[in-house]
Amino acid sequence: MKRMRELGPLALLAAGLLGNSSSALLAQPIGGDHSQISFVVAFNPGGTYDTYARLVAHHLSRQLPGSPAIIIHNMQGANGARGAGYLAEQAARDGTVIGMTSQAVPLRQVLKDASIKFDVGQLNWIGRISSSVEATIVWHSSPTKTVEDARRRETIVAATGENGTPDTNPRLMNEFAGTRFKVVTGYPGAGATMLAMERGEVEGAYTGLENLLSTKSDWLREGKIRVLVQYSQERHKSFPDVPAMVEFARTPEDRRILSLYASAAEIGIALLAPPRLAPEVLSRLRRAFDAMVADPAFLADAASKKMDVQPMRGEALQTLVAEVLTTPPDLAARAAAAGHAH
Repeated sequence: MKRMRELGPLALLAAGLLGNSSSALLAQPIGGDHSQISFVVAFNPGGTYDTYARLVAHHLSRQLPGSPAIIIHNMQGANGARGAGYLAEQAARDGTVIGMTSQAVPLRQVLKDASIKFDVGQLNWIGRISSSVEATIVWHSSPTKTVEDARRRETIVAATGENGTPDTNPRLMNEFAGTRFKVVTGYPGAGATMLAMERGEVEGAYTGLENLLSTKSDWLREGKIRVLVQYSQERHKSFPDVPAMVEFARTPEDRRILSLYASAAEIGIALLAPPRLAPEVLSRLRRAFDAMVADPAFLADAASKKMDVQPMRGEALQTLVAEVLTTPPDLAARAAAAGHAH
């Protein structure tokens, strides 16, 4: 495994505090003017999830009793599973801790990923800010310009840890579309993979289309990158000429497997809370979220940053997650085998 630059000392200190002591995230309950909420973000600063989390932290407070301060704690590791595991097993269950983790965590439980050591179905989903379509992109200097090119030649792309979507989805393309992606894992975050591509260490990277639109629109405008494939069931409205992963299915079973993987895009960028919250606390968080995503100030802020907002209420999101988790075992086994194909 290729390891790139280490995390900065402040990030490591924060991660260590979070990982070693649940008391580091304890806060006073929602309701008083002096209260605060700890917001666990399961990825490095600067990526798509962190960017959305900071938008939420700025606006959600106004919708909650007492306008509690919302403090972000980045807890990266295991492609989002470390932060989700903290929420599931250690975080306070009184409404003082919320989080944001990988949209693929429910899928990874279905696939029996060893890093998912908790029951995703027990987490409380507060609401989705936006669906999140991820994609494989290549730098303009790469001879690979299309999926057809990627079938003809080996194309080296960067990824974070093994068995996350940045690693698995290109390998699914190898299995179902006949591409020849070579995935180099071990980069500490999405930003590092993009930098590696820009520097020429690799030809391509894996990113969310929303992140491209909001932070790298100049790359798109100036033709510095090509978007090869989007990992979704339908093409993103801003990328109508880029094929979606499910379009490469050759049989009904292929489509079922690829649709299962694409379900992560529908779960998207969402807020969640620990298990076993009191019903009134969960309802308070969900209704505050609903008010936030309807707030003109929030929508204007998101629009100014070119951040997509496609909200889903917490109740509907909880149902969607449950549907993913009830995938038939035989289909899950075939999907897991396909995702680990080389």
